[in-house]
Amino acid sequence: MPREITYNWLDRPAELTAQEALFVSRLKANEDAAYDELVRTYSAPIYHVAYRMTGDAAEASDAVQDIFLKIFRNIGGFKGEAALKTWIFKIAFSEILNRLRWWKRRHRYATLSLDES
Repeated sequence: MPREITYNWLDRPAELTAQEALFVSRLKANEDAAYDELVRTYSAPIYHVAYRMTGDAAEASDAVQDIFLKIFRNIGGFKGEAALKTWIFKIAFSEILNRLRWWKRRHRYATLSLDES
């Protein structure tokens, strides 16, 4: 009879692996090689998310650039309470949603000004 597994991964906070902790420390030390590795590892997945959310290749590319800037500027605040990938994609989703909101407001105001003419 198979054993039932009742482990729930939500019961405990995520912990960084030793390799990931070393990588984060390299990023925090501003190592160029670590930043290059970060971009190589995450640029395509972030672009795919951005493209799926925006539906526009140019907007997705711009979003990726802004997302990496936010990651580079805020890596010092990464506390390791979640996996690095989780933290990166949280930044990505937030940035993309902010861009979509901005475009929606811009479009609404542009439409209002044209209608009033």
